[in-house]
Amino acid sequence: MKELTISAAAKALDHCVERVYRQHVSFRLRKRGVTYALLVPADFPGCDTHDFADDLGQAKLSLEDRRSFRESIRRGHKALKRLKNPWG
Repeated sequence: MKELTISAAAKALDHCVERVYRQHVSFRLRKRGVTYALLVPADFPGCDTHDFADDLGQAKLSLEDRRSFRESIRRGHKALKRLKNPWG
């Protein structure tokens, strides 16, 4: 994923959008070192659990945010239903 400042992206927005659409390039838009937005193709497949874990490991979260995230994952895990084994 390429990184751009918001001012650079604003100057070349049409070019950036064309690259996202035609070349499937993704851009992270930052302002003063903070990520404000992502430009990704509309048919972007998302990420798998490994990509998610890598991104989460690089995130700078406060202690309160980490605790809140942990609790959300626990609640979501409890809400999941076990899959039935189709073979028996």
